[in-house]
Amino acid sequence: KFGTELLGIARLGCINCHPSLLPRHRGYYPLSAAILAGDTETGITYHFMNEEFDRGDILLQKSIPISPRETGLTLLNRCGTIAIDSLVELLDSFEAGRLHPVPQHSENGSEAPRLSELNGLVDWGRTAEEIDRKVRALYPWLRCQTFHQQRGIEFFACEPKAGCHGVTPGEVLTITEEGLIVATGDAGLLVKEPTLSGCNKSDSRTYLQKEVKVGDLLGSKPG
Repeated sequence: KFGTELLGIARLGCINCHPSLLPRHRGYYPLSAAILAGDTETGITYHFMNEEFDRGDILLQKSIPISPRETGLTLLNRCGTIAIDSLVELLDSFEAGRLHPVPQHSENGSEAPRLSELNGLVDWGRTAEEIDRKVRALYPWLRCQTFHQQRGIEFFACEPKAGCHGVTPGEVLTITEEGLIVATGDAGLLVKEPTLSGCNKSDSRTYLQKEVKVGDLLGSKPG
């Protein structure tokens, strides 16, 4: 957020590129917010900057679909590509006077808040789809985390699995070479390549093989 004095230095105005279709998902981590919300599309917005965060008049927007297995990283790369590809169009249109700034309507907007480690805690009572979406949305900025007794377990990837009706959410159902299959509120979830917080892959693998058993419960805080 820039102040009036700094913004006033640019004679023709300051332009920002924001990775969302403003006014939706203003603010921090808009790509995570789009995946978490279950949006089917997002994009980039070139807009004039003013004293209010991501609220300046819209100059140019380009949309892209959000794929079913999208992550924050893949979406960031795709938005970066269309932002670069659209830059010449923006500058040429600006020079030719073809751009017509469109004011944002706040009533149609939403905010993308900052992320903290608390956002990464997994609630196993949620559905497998909701947890999977969360893991994908937070990657690569945050690892999702759960706890086995007093030890934190982190992971970047997972995959919903069928079954596990009538099982306690958080219960370890199966231990495989890929990771742990854990019960959620409605199905199983394969937690891929889980690691212990602060440990390398080798130490994590040893702990998981020796200490984690089928039937153990994982939780959102140390047990």
